[in-house]
Amino acid sequence: MLASELIRDAYQEIGKVAAQQSITGDETATAIRYLNNLMYSKAYIIVDYTVVESASDEITTPDVFNMWLVKALAIKLSTQFGQLESYMALKEDESEAWQSILIQLQRIPAPQLNGNVPYGSGNKMPGNRTSNYYRESDNGVLTEQNGTIVVEDDT
Repeated sequence: MLASELIRDAYQEIGKVAAQQSITGDETATAIRYLNNLMYSKAYIIVDYTVVESASDEITTPDVFNMWLVKALAIKLSTQFGQLESYMALKEDESEAWQSILIQLQRIPAPQLNGNVPYGSGNKMPGNRTSNYYRESDNGVLTEQNGTIVVEDDT
């Protein structure tokens, strides 16, 4: 998405411009300044943003950010250029778009086995398949006694 498209969409959200109406250089410069400040405020999450210097620059964030960018920029611009009676719906849309981003950016790591969890039957130590946690017996039944596992015929 080009910065000019994002800026136009933001101005349309607040009723400043119509679809074919031109945006002045001052309005574009203000929107670019607000856009860069907005992105700096979210730098802890948005790490791949390249500073916008002109309206022809490409927005480098993933597409998942586009809706939020338009809504958040519109809110920032609304104090100077807004022509809507109420901005509550716009603010709700911005909040929902941000929540959607947070959900999509979550990374749930694959579960890892604890280093002291036994393999298979529970008698093999991790990393060393020949070491046993307890003595195996062909003719005995394992049982717990005083917090340790022993062969029943030894008791």
